[in-house]
Amino acid sequence: MEIEKHPLLKDKVEWKIDFGLDRIKKVCSFLDNPQNSCPSILIGGTNGKGTVAKVLSEILKRAGKNTGLFISPHLERITERISINSQEISEEELKNSLDEILKAKEACGVELTYFEVLTASAFLIFKNKKTDFMVLEVGMGGRLDATNIVEPALSIIVSIGHDHEEYLGKKLKDIAKEKAGIVREGGRVILGENRKFLIETVEEKKPEKIYIHGKDFFIRKNYETALYKGINSFKFSIPPLYPSILLKDFGIAVFSAELLGIPVNKDICEDVIFNMKWHGRCEVIPLSPPIIMDGGHNPEAVRNLIKFIKKEMKLDRVCFLLGFMADKKPEKLLPLFRKISEHTFLTEIPNERSWKVDNYSAFAEKIFKDPLEGFDYAWKKAKELKLPLLIGGSFYLIGILRKRTSLISK
Repeated sequence: MEIEKHPLLKDKVEWKIDFGLDRIKKVCSFLDNPQNSCPSILIGGTNGKGTVAKVLSEILKRAGKNTGLFISPHLERITERISINSQEISEEELKNSLDEILKAKEACGVELTYFEVLTASAFLIFKNKKTDFMVLEVGMGGRLDATNIVEPALSIIVSIGHDHEEYLGKKLKDIAKEKAGIVREGGRVILGENRKFLIETVEEKKPEKIYIHGKDFFIRKNYETALYKGINSFKFSIPPLYPSILLKDFGIAVFSAELLGIPVNKDICEDVIFNMKWHGRCEVIPLSPPIIMDGGHNPEAVRNLIKFIKKEMKLDRVCFLLGFMADKKPEKLLPLFRKISEHTFLTEIPNERSWKVDNYSAFAEKIFKDPLEGFDYAWKKAKELKLPLLIGGSFYLIGILRKRTSLISK
């Protein structure tokens, strides 16, 4: 993509992490604080925050609200991260915002990380587009994440699990403290999990009200129907094989909209759930045999995926093509995958953070340096055995292989 050659992006390392809010605050102040141009919803958590953000933005759009959405990471195009009313921005729109940010950062004498650049771009684009709401997915943690310079109308913590432990801590209580950094004194917060340590951590922030899934609202699945109870109560139809974990995230988004004063009903929920695309999260591509794509890369996400495959897809054995980033501790994840693995193939990802597979041949039937070569081999094997193929371990791997899978599904 030409946009990747922009001076603000071309020398930036996407995964470089340099926590702190001072730099982005200075740049946004120079730009007249675009992050404050409309009410914001700040969504954090270990797993599920992207799903909640996307569903909430879809509901707001259907209510006639001009809605900006910022998510990460992207799968194929950098412009996927910023959208207005479900429409991905153009490279030209991104370039225009980057040009303004470049001038601002030079005037302020600061250097921004890749994520800070794109976060500031989202704020600026949303301001220029006069959005009614901006829905923001936290990048990592919360307390020191670049998105956290907003004053959210609503804070959401979807889940707490083990990930990014080198930055957030090894204990769930420590991780919860970082996630709870998006909560404001006197603000409203939704928790996707009813866990004592999480509630106590959030209470320390002195919010006005804490709403908890399973206590103040809930959503339940019954075959191809969902029962939702929040401010309003109703049933609605859901697609076959709709994952229970995604349905929980869907319910969090519905309740969030209700708290924002947006009426939600059966028709809106069905319109959203049957028309949204769920890329890279329990995504089933209906081929023969099917391909399952899921970028889950921490123990909780992998367990949810295995539960979906066994209990909802009713599968006992599948073929795997897996690739990981080294910091995700794949040696701890592989035993979880192997519980339902008929054949496991490992691949590296063209990324300097990639897990090197050379020393782990004992975990796999075959290993590959090139993920495209790995996919072709694994797909051929899956077809021979008439077993589903799961591609997983990293959203970066999903992004690389989406084009290949789209070609064979035509």
